[in-house]
Amino acid sequence: MVDAISFDERRLFTSLPGLHGIDPQQHFDDQVRDALLRVLYAAPSELCLLPFQDLLGTRERVNVPGTVNDSNWTFRMPVDVDALRADRATTARLAKLAVESNRQ
Repeated sequence: MVDAISFDERRLFTSLPGLHGIDPQQHFDDQVRDALLRVLYAAPSELCLLPFQDLLGTRERVNVPGTVNDSNWTFRMPVDVDALRADRATTARLAKLAVESNRQ
């Protein structure tokens, strides 16, 4: 969980290019999520692949590194595609990020 990282790690995170101005003491909320997504979308690489959890701002993990169990690599989206499409706020937010970064 992002909020479980140490202050020093948060300070280093907020010193990344594009994240300046984020207070490392503040709760990492939707604005911080979207600031990080803008940084990732602005990368010069041709592809920008992001897990649904990062796009939606959820905290579920796909797997736990260093473990072998039945739950690793079994992530299911918390909503189906129709529900995601119907979520106007999320689709508008993600579309805006894509348009602003020229990644449509």
